[in-house]
Amino acid sequence: MIRHQTLAFLIPLLATAALLSRAVAVPAPNASPAPSRSSAMLPVVHPRDGLPNVFHLLRAGRPVTVVWFGGSITAGAGASDGEKTSYRALTGDWFKTAFPKAVVTNVNAAIGGTGSDLGAFRTRRDALAAKPDLVVVEYAVNDGGAPGAMILRGMEG
Repeated sequence: MIRHQTLAFLIPLLATAALLSRAVAVPAPNASPAPSRSSAMLPVVHPRDGLPNVFHLLRAGRPVTVVWFGGSITAGAGASDGEKTSYRALTGDWFKTAFPKAVVTNVNAAIGGTGSDLGAFRTRRDALAAKPDLVVVEYAVNDGGAPGAMILRGMEG
């Protein structure tokens, strides 16, 4: 069972993380062949209603994929059993218990000892490739001692 203190921490975390599942790159309209890939792509945000959309899918009993993307805390460091008692495992189990008709797939894309700088490089392969409905991001501990400019570069990708 998840304690109220844990939910108070997780709900803002999930609300922030849901924003990550909104941005995608699409070909620019009428784009001619360009010398670089980046100039032929426009970043576009397609609002999917964030967490309300995820909870709609869960209540409807639809499949939901949650990607847990981060460092050692997300991997389960410090928990008595990372696969059972980490915030990732407990929250993933909560989704399954609270919405038993939904098929919830939890993808552990955590690598201990990494910060958002490496996370920016791993995003496509380790998070977006799973076609997530929700991405939970945690790099707080490993970014803690890094220079501010480096953290901002990592967060901006």
